[in-house]
Amino acid sequence: DYLAEIRKDDAAIGELLARVDQLGLRDDTLVVVTADHGETLSREHDVVPEGVDGGPRVSGRFHHLSTLFDETAHVPLIFRLPKKLPSGVRVKDPVSALDLVPTVLSLAGREVPPAVTGSSLLPLASGKSDPERPVVVEGRAARSIRVGRWRLVMRDESYRRVWVRGTFETRAVELYDLETDPGERAEVSAKHPDVVERLQRADRERRSQAAPVSDAQTTYRLRFTGGSERRRVAATIRAPGQKLGVVARDLHGGRLQNGPNGVVLDVELPAGSAAGLDVTVAASVDLEWTFQLDGQPWPKS
Repeated sequence: DYLAEIRKDDAAIGELLARVDQLGLRDDTLVVVTADHGETLSREHDVVPEGVDGGPRVSGRFHHLSTLFDETAHVPLIFRLPKKLPSGVRVKDPVSALDLVPTVLSLAGREVPPAVTGSSLLPLASGKSDPERPVVVEGRAARSIRVGRWRLVMRDESYRRVWVRGTFETRAVELYDLETDPGERAEVSAKHPDVVERLQRADRERRSQAAPVSDAQTTYRLRFTGGSERRRVAATIRAPGQKLGVVARDLHGGRLQNGPNGVVLDVELPAGSAAGLDVTVAASVDLEWTFQLDGQPWPKS
């Protein structure tokens, strides 16, 4: 099924490129092909999080939320713009999807705003090299940072159960050498504590240098979906001493009140539907919220 989906996408991209050429737009049209993630097909990378509320543990195989290896994170990133980009150039240095926006802006001759993360890939497309560029992958309760040949995986406490060759192990961090082990099968953190420390320090520096949130306000975008069942969502959201700015996103006739004591939401979600709120508050203020699902406290999962 996975190979068939790739074949379908490849054929569709070919049709798109052919149509652009037929319209005479080839030289002036930027085409970008990429993806958000792959899937965890390897049994070696089956992360098994702890069960929630006594429930069964859930396999991470054939999913993409909890694994951070190349089979999931290494996706296509292809640019075509004949007048500005050389053809046939392959960049082997690791890059990030965060680099997409600054690259497109640079190709359009626009300035990259300071708040935009990532950096333009045009220097790499022109032959320069940056093999030590840090690349971060974030998943559910885990993240990884890759610098050069090394990838360090860091897991939150709830996602440290890992299925390794027929048995469970608990791992807070995992280190892989992609130069000698491109499949990321051999965990080597005990052999290279200096590399673990260096990559952890790089991760801390990256997060501390993240673009600061505006002092004016922050908007929280909350979305709910009932999946294949009809569900009821109730919420109370408040910020002490402040009235919140709220924009409803299709509440299906549900109740929404915004008063001095906060926002009260009560909505019935038909099967396959979604609802949402955009809640705006001063950036320096923390929101307080409680949620219920079908009349019960919101599940920890």
